[in-house]
Amino acid sequence: MRNLLPVIFVFFSFGTIGCGDQAKDHFGRGVELGDMGEHDKAIEAFTEAIRLDPNSAQAFCKRGLAWEMKNEHDKSVDDFTSAIQIDPSFSLAYFFRGFVFKVENQHDKAIIDFTEAIRLDPDSAAAYVNRGISWSAKGESDKANEDYTTAIRIDPRLIPTYASRGIARSRRGEHDKAIEDYTQVIRLDPKHVDSYNNRGRAWIEKGEYDKAIEDFTEAIRFNPNHPDEYINRGISWSSIGDHDKAINDFTEAIRLNPNLDIAHYKRGMSWQEKNRHDKAIVDFTEAIRLHPSFPIAYWKRGVSWELLNELDKAIEDYTEAIHLEPEDAQAYYNRGVVWEKKNEHDKAIEDCTEAIRLDPLFPDPLNQLAWIYATCSDADFRNGKQAVVYATKACELSEWADALIIDTLAAALAEDGDFEKAIEWQEKALLLAPEDQRSACEAQLNLYKAGKPYREE
Repeated sequence: MRNLLPVIFVFFSFGTIGCGDQAKDHFGRGVELGDMGEHDKAIEAFTEAIRLDPNSAQAFCKRGLAWEMKNEHDKSVDDFTSAIQIDPSFSLAYFFRGFVFKVENQHDKAIIDFTEAIRLDPDSAAAYVNRGISWSAKGESDKANEDYTTAIRIDPRLIPTYASRGIARSRRGEHDKAIEDYTQVIRLDPKHVDSYNNRGRAWIEKGEYDKAIEDFTEAIRFNPNHPDEYINRGISWSSIGDHDKAINDFTEAIRLNPNLDIAHYKRGMSWQEKNRHDKAIVDFTEAIRLHPSFPIAYWKRGVSWELLNELDKAIEDYTEAIHLEPEDAQAYYNRGVVWEKKNEHDKAIEDCTEAIRLDPLFPDPLNQLAWIYATCSDADFRNGKQAVVYATKACELSEWADALIIDTLAAALAEDGDFEKAIEWQEKALLLAPEDQRSACEAQLNLYKAGKPYREE
C-alpha cells in the first residue's frame, strides 16, 4: 500500500502553526517543497521550523511525512510520536504513525493508532480503510469488512474501500457480495484493472467461467502487458475444457515473464489434459527449476511419466512430492499405484494404507487396496473378505456412482466366493461404465457367471 501515501495528502489539511513569522515561513516552504517532491529540502525547512518552534506538532507531523516518502520509517515514526506527545488530540499524527506501522507489517501497533485516530475523528474514512487493511492482514476478515463498510458509509466515493472490502468478502467466501463491491469499483472507475481481475476470480469460485473470461479479457484490454490476467483467463479456459485457448494464454504469460513457475505449471496441466505428456513434462520441469519446492509439480510430472510407462521416473517424482509435503495423501496413492504396476505389492499396500491414514475419506486408495486384495496375481496378498470391506467403504464414499469402484466391489465379492452378488454389482458397473470400458466389464461379468474370480496377470 506504499502508493497510497501521496494520495492521502489530498484528504487532509493541516492548520497553520501558531508561532512567529519565521517559523511559519519555513513551515510553508517545507509544504511547497514536499508538494514538488523535494523531500530532502522539505525536511530541512521543517527542521528549521521546529528549531524556531519546538512545540509545533504540525511541523513534526509534516516532517514525519517527508521522512516516510523517503522510506525512512524509523525517523517518520519518531516525528509522529513527537507530534502526539505535543498534542495528544492530533488525530492525523496517530493516523500517519499507524500508516507507517502498517507499511512495516506491524499491524497490532497500526490498529492501536488507527483506533485512536478514529476515536478522535469518527468521520475519518481513511482511518477505517487502513485499519481494515491491517485487520485483513491479520486474517480478521469480519473486522476488516466492518471497517470497510463504515468507510463506505462515510464516503461512498472511496474506490479503494470497495476494492478492499471485496477482497475481504472473497476471503470469507462471500463471492456474491464481493462481486457487488468489484462491480461498484468498475462503475466508478471503468478502467480499474485489479477489480476486473478480482471479480473474475470471484466468478471462478462460483463456477461461472464465461463471466470470468469476460472480466479477464477486459483486464487484458486495459493492461495487455501484465501476465496475471492471461494466467487467470487461461485457468478459466482450462476449466471449461478449452485447453488450446488455455495454452495460448499461458504461453503469452510466459512470454511476458518467463520466470513465472505457475504459468509453466498450468500450461503443463493443459498439455497433460491433451495427452501431450512430452510437452507437459517439459513445462513441469521448468516449473520445478524455477520453484524447486513445488510439490504438486513433481507429482503432476509423475503422472505424465506414469502414463508414458516411465515408472521409475514416476516413483522418483512422487517420492520427492512426498518429501516436500509428507501429508499429501494423493502423492502416496499415486506412488502406490505405480508400485502395483511394478508388482511391488507390499510397497503398494504400504503407500495406499498411508494415504488412507492421511485422508480417511479419500476413496481411491481404498479402491486400490481392495483391488490388490481381490485380484493380485500373488495368492499371498489376496484376501477376499478384506477386499470387500475396503471396496464397500470406497463405494460409500463415492456414493455408489463410480463404475470403476463398483467393478472392484464385484471383483472382491468374487474373490470371497459370493458370485451371485458379484454378478449383481458387475451388471451395475456395466450400466455406469463409459463406452471404452464396457468390453472389459463384460469379460469380468462372464467370468463371475462361470464361477471364476478375476486375476491380474
